[in-house]
Amino acid sequence: MSSEVPASLSHAPGTRGARILRGRGGCHPRPPATAPRFEQLEAADVGQVFKIRLGHTGEGFGPSWFVDTVWLRHPAVREADLTPEEEARRKKEKDKLRQLLKKERLKAKLQRKKKKKKGSDEEDEGDEEEESSSEESSSSSSEEETEEEEEEEEFGPGMREVIEEYKFDAHRWLARGKEDNELVVELVPAGREGPEPNTYEVQVITGSEPKAGTDANVFLTIYGEEYGDTGERPLKKSDKSNKFEQGQTDTFTIYAIDLGPLTKIRIRHDNSGNRPGWFLDRIDIIDMNNEITYYFPCQRWLAVEEDDGQLSRELLPVDESYVLPPSEDEEVGGDDNNPLDHLALEQKDKSTTFSVTIKTGDKKNAGTDANVFITLFGTQDDTGMTLLKSSKTNSDKFERDSIEIFTVETLDLGDLWKVRIGHDNTGKAPGWFVDWVEVDAPSLGRCMTFPCGRWLAKNEDDGAIVRDLFHADLQTRLYTPFVPYEITLYTSDVFAAGTDANIFIIIYGCDAVCTQQKYLCTNKREQKLFFERKSASRFIMELEDVGEIIEKIRIGHDNTGMNPGWHCSHVDIRRLLPDKDGTETLTFPCDRWLATSEDDKKTIRELVPYDIFTEKYMKDGSLRQVYKEVEEPLDIVLYSVQIFTGNVPGAGTDAKVYITVYGDLGDTGERYLGKSENRTNKFERGTLLPSSLPPDLKPIFSITKDVQADTFIIEAADLGVIYKIKLRHDNTKWCADWYVEKVEIWNDTNEDEFLFLCGRWLSLKKEDGRLERLFYEKVRERQPGGLVQPWPVLLIPGVAQWNPGCQRCNGPGLCTSGQEYTGDRSSNCSSPADFWEITLSSKMADIDIATVTGPMADYVQEGPGESSRELIRGGAGTWMRFGCSWTGHVLNPHHHLTYI
Repeated sequence: MSSEVPASLSHAPGTRGARILRGRGGCHPRPPATAPRFEQLEAADVGQVFKIRLGHTGEGFGPSWFVDTVWLRHPAVREADLTPEEEARRKKEKDKLRQLLKKERLKAKLQRKKKKKKGSDEEDEGDEEEESSSEESSSSSSEEETEEEEEEEEFGPGMREVIEEYKFDAHRWLARGKEDNELVVELVPAGREGPEPNTYEVQVITGSEPKAGTDANVFLTIYGEEYGDTGERPLKKSDKSNKFEQGQTDTFTIYAIDLGPLTKIRIRHDNSGNRPGWFLDRIDIIDMNNEITYYFPCQRWLAVEEDDGQLSRELLPVDESYVLPPSEDEEVGGDDNNPLDHLALEQKDKSTTFSVTIKTGDKKNAGTDANVFITLFGTQDDTGMTLLKSSKTNSDKFERDSIEIFTVETLDLGDLWKVRIGHDNTGKAPGWFVDWVEVDAPSLGRCMTFPCGRWLAKNEDDGAIVRDLFHADLQTRLYTPFVPYEITLYTSDVFAAGTDANIFIIIYGCDAVCTQQKYLCTNKREQKLFFERKSASRFIMELEDVGEIIEKIRIGHDNTGMNPGWHCSHVDIRRLLPDKDGTETLTFPCDRWLATSEDDKKTIRELVPYDIFTEKYMKDGSLRQVYKEVEEPLDIVLYSVQIFTGNVPGAGTDAKVYITVYGDLGDTGERYLGKSENRTNKFERGTLLPSSLPPDLKPIFSITKDVQADTFIIEAADLGVIYKIKLRHDNTKWCADWYVEKVEIWNDTNEDEFLFLCGRWLSLKKEDGRLERLFYEKVRERQPGGLVQPWPVLLIPGVAQWNPGCQRCNGPGLCTSGQEYTGDRSSNCSSPADFWEITLSSKMADIDIATVTGPMADYVQEGPGESSRELIRGGAGTWMRFGCSWTGHVLNPHHHLTYI
């Protein structure tokens, strides 16, 4: 034969991996009486060997191989086994040594008695003789002990090195077309106690999804509790002529050593053939020796273009009640839910999802066209060889200076300590320079970096195309572990309720702790498959842990697809209890449209929980179910947002503007300001005078600051005290530059008002070239009762007057004579040189109204406060106080310029 021969040694509870055996001078056919001599294998000590796995690749001109006998010899340290003669001799030597020691003790005792009778001089002479005699006796005894213990020094007392020999009888063919067509066989040592051979009948059930079948080569590994695994076996010979077709069950037979109770299986394919994508429903394995059937549900894709792009899955066994239909005698529930749906969250918690990031070096010809694979090694298990086919970042993978991100999901590996990365050296340019590999495990809260900085190429470096990498401790990043959430979204039963858009969700806990915005669908196909009318779409996600209490969620979509509008009935979020002895399900009612053509034309909704359903397993094994309503949920509030565009050249913008409002209870998320409540053309430069104003009002407006106010309504859960906003635009359209004067936010529920002084450009061409800015609320004085104390106000004409309320200027800034402020103008309140400014200053408390002359004299009078001045309108008409603002009675309070 001319194939490569892989072999592996096994000991309880696992294997030590396969090794390629290469005979000296080749492993070709020889006369029957001759056995090929293989090179020695170096590996960690596996202890007592209970089985070996022997096979070949089936390649070459003559791959068929008849195996007769396999001999295995290896050195081992064992407890010394002595013959009766050796035991008698050792006993005699020990008795002789014991008598010699007894004589020495008696001699030393006599010497001590003589010392007492003799004088000091004689005692000194006796001491010298005693010391010399004792030294001679001790040296002789120590020499005897040393000779006896020389052999035991290396391996320990009573231990010695022996050569253990195992014989494995095969007497069978490993060849296609002969016997059972198998290329791999497991053998147990002859004449020793150990596991018995077993037969496993494997039934692979392909799902009924469209294009669920595959033409790829499929491989299976079965894991047991007692005796390791079967190794990866190709599923070649099915009872069907065309394997793995849609809705079909294929049966295979695997011969192996009895593994004990089965714990998991690993199923994968090599992505070959015309249609490699495969939707696997489940795998049933029958233990023929023990007559036990194990059920391994999957119900997921193994495909590059579907689901998470993985070609390999590890599956856990479940009870038959979850997969088999109920009998006629059993009561059938009224719902159509799949029983496996209730296991998805628990199984996700038992698995670990790794995000693998690979950086290709920035060197000439650093990229590769070969098929790349990776293996993650933990202290308890490894992932096996995993093909990296579906990158989340690039369609053309592993190009020079590129970064690729892949998903690898597996069961518990223990502590990750090594990765093995390599390729098959195929393609036009297989050589590859790997900079580093990063493995992030959100459920473990650990991100580890594995430096490489070497070539994987036959013609570079040392010629290796596979390398083992070890993590750098100093580059390991620790964070709070993620937890699994089961998110179920229910689409209403109304006309056109379904959507093709991509839905996202954010979950909020207490103290504004929240998850990242997470899109639920991974590709266009899922967007079309889920969120149909009168349907429930279920997703399992690993997200940040928001704590014990979920206060609200935010759902929305990107408004893409043929029919983006969506009518959501409600949302359920299910998660494990802290002790993982049960689950809790929170229900968030919605029953509204998320559409630009329906309802209030919003595509984002914030929802608060209504009730909580808890299921907990008690110590006696019973299931306790508790239903309760949420106490004091957050209120849904309408916020009126007024944005004032400044009156400077080019101040208006045609770009898309977004705002995020932050409070001590959370934030609104980024909201697109699409429809202004009071203007059709948004964010235009401030106009001088509205043409519809009565003549008697023009004197008042002619001395006020010229700004453009646009009003928007934002619906959100109560934010509490608002302290910050973030404004940005996308810099699109012809006139994108934007000068923002200020922003006012009004809570329609409790009438709280928040002022944010801006006075900055959002432009790539002006100031510091930023398109996004943060602004903080202007701090206002409050009376002991909680009411805002009105500042004194005065309108003073000027050419470059400074806003005294600016927090960064930190000063009143403008004297009563109207002189220009000459301080720092780098704050949010930078002002142009061609407007009138309202001065807010406590210094005005000392102003004598009688001294005010000129056109302003008619607009200043005593206010109700002891130290305040209030602007009034002279002549016809009156001005009225609105809250803590001054408002013209002829205008809507939310649609006019208000100064506080």
